[in-house]
Amino acid sequence: MKANSKIKKYKVPTLLQTSKTFSRMSLNNIYLKPENLQVTGSYKIGGAINVIMNLTEDQKKRGVITTSAGNWAQAVAYASQIFNVKSVIVMKEGTSETKIIATKGYGGKVVIYGKDTKDTIEKSMSLAKFENLTYLNCFEDENLIAGHGCIGLDIIEEKPDTDVIFCPIGGGAFIAGVAIAVKHAKPEVKIIGVEPEGANAMYLSLKKDKLVG
Repeated sequence: MKANSKIKKYKVPTLLQTSKTFSRMSLNNIYLKPENLQVTGSYKIGGAINVIMNLTEDQKKRGVITTSAGNWAQAVAYASQIFNVKSVIVMKEGTSETKIIATKGYGGKVVIYGKDTKDTIEKSMSLAKFENLTYLNCFEDENLIAGHGCIGLDIIEEKPDTDVIFCPIGGGAFIAGVAIAVKHAKPEVKIIGVEPEGANAMYLSLKKDKLVG
């Protein structure tokens, strides 16, 4: 809740939109949260802003570095620009030119390296050490998770009678933030994670009771 009050002024208000199709199919009232209307086109801006805001003054002066294929890259670049912080983003070879241009447009310096995420993470951590930058983890960061959680608070603030929130799962930070924030405010609300077939590491990990990459 503390994070929500701090980052709200930097975000575009995204009011819930009724989905007539899903409501009719499910015989329930279904609403969509259009986070694609944020400045950078995704929900990740809230987490990025909260991370940058909570850096020490020394960290802000030195700058930050992270790795991303697009949405997180743009969010970090945009958030860094707001607070006049240097940002470096490592992207893998073959990244969409549109996303590269967009990231640069928000003031981020883009470094193209490697074939996969493992390569880009290793490169960004190496550059962080060499150039004395702060490495931003796009999954495991308390301020990132808190920033993402603000979306859950926005939902129950607008629709206090919300019963269930369906939340996409990627790296896990988004659903973690939403679940923590919503369960703290309204424990009775159910949080259900959703993954696509073929990219369902969380589902498989829970099913097999061990971490599946």
